[in-house]
Amino acid sequence: MKFYNRELIEYFLDNTADEDQLSEILELVKNDEDFRKELAEASRMKGLLVSVNQENEDGVFRGVSRSISEMEPDSIELKILDSLSEVSPEQKVIYKDKKSWLLYFWAGIAAQVLVVFTFFSSSETEGLYHGSLYSESGQAWLVRGELRVPVTADLRLMDGDKVLVEDKGDLRITWNDSTVTQFKDETEAVFSLKNGKKINLKFGKFQAQVTKQAPGSPMVISTPSSTITVLGTRFRLNVSDSQSLLEVDRGAVEMANNKGDSLVVKAHQYAVASKKAKFESRVFNRPVYQSPEVNLDTPSLEVDIVAEINGSNKIYLVVSDSQDGRSHDHAAWLNPVLEDALGRQYSLLDLPWKFASSEWGTMGIGIDALGKPLTHNGTIIKDGIGTHALSIIEYDIPAGYKLFKAKGVVTDSGSVQSNSRSSIKFEIYTEFPENSYRRLKVNRKSDK
Repeated sequence: MKFYNRELIEYFLDNTADEDQLSEILELVKNDEDFRKELAEASRMKGLLVSVNQENEDGVFRGVSRSISEMEPDSIELKILDSLSEVSPEQKVIYKDKKSWLLYFWAGIAAQVLVVFTFFSSSETEGLYHGSLYSESGQAWLVRGELRVPVTADLRLMDGDKVLVEDKGDLRITWNDSTVTQFKDETEAVFSLKNGKKINLKFGKFQAQVTKQAPGSPMVISTPSSTITVLGTRFRLNVSDSQSLLEVDRGAVEMANNKGDSLVVKAHQYAVASKKAKFESRVFNRPVYQSPEVNLDTPSLEVDIVAEINGSNKIYLVVSDSQDGRSHDHAAWLNPVLEDALGRQYSLLDLPWKFASSEWGTMGIGIDALGKPLTHNGTIIKDGIGTHALSIIEYDIPAGYKLFKAKGVVTDSGSVQSNSRSSIKFEIYTEFPENSYRRLKVNRKSDK
């Protein structure tokens, strides 16, 4: 369902929809089966929540009664309710003749909103909560028993909760001990929190900055192919059905595979648990150049790249997603050239690449990740390679060149999208970038 349609449902249930929005809701109820089901489910869920705390209802009735007296029985709100399948023809006649039903309805809605907040964030049961949840994109859900609600800044995490993150979505959990965990891009995880932080990560992307954990209570992340034990560190974990890729930036993490083998992955190392890959920790290859983050706040959405390659006969161009998800991360290498000690330049575009792959979309000279003509700041660019994070391009190059130069940009195909969150980094390697390649293999999806 479109994000805007979910917002309409929230406005309706919050009693904040204006007349135009109510008209849109009415049309969607009549003509959109998915919307009708989502509205019915949201209403059902809030009805269940009302039953757990009724003491606020009288006050809410008093609060809304003043505004009900002027409402007409044929108001658009009643027309919407008339469209719902749960309302029988007999009930519609009764409701049309009795304004008192509108009082009940709007009071119930207001009470539901109040109880939702109480149920998920009441300070009276603060000891049951282990952290707070936040989603910048709004494309994440908290599931508690039969209840499923969109993540807002008002929600708290409890033992047994499940979180669902949609494609291009995000979710951050700030734990009571200041540990921060992030979930991105089609992720499902279940929490068992009675004795430490235990996370069953079924699939998706996960990264964490973990404060020192209490003795005997480590953070433990289980995946279909591994078990990760964390005492205090910063790391990333990408999980698919067949393998788990662990990358450690700081501290150390213990990783075990399904065969019972275990190893310690230290800072600047990575390991892969799968049926095929050798189970060992390996050192990250370091780029000879890494750009600052290029995002929508970067002037002209571009960065000048100058990398020392010192006569290497290999070069690898890598665009990474800056660790905030791959949404809208459309990129291009503009006018990429090799330069020798005398300042003579040779265009990389005159060489065929040996290998090229990206996590999403199309790659090519003069085209963007959508397969359309490459444009940057409204200008069509022919001398550039369009791609999408995460991506790797490998070249065999003539010996004797000292520098690689290019301009790294966010292309229009990413920056002009609605609610764009483009943020990328450009990296140059002269040795095979194994950690980036491993991430690419885990996360690679078919073009959409």
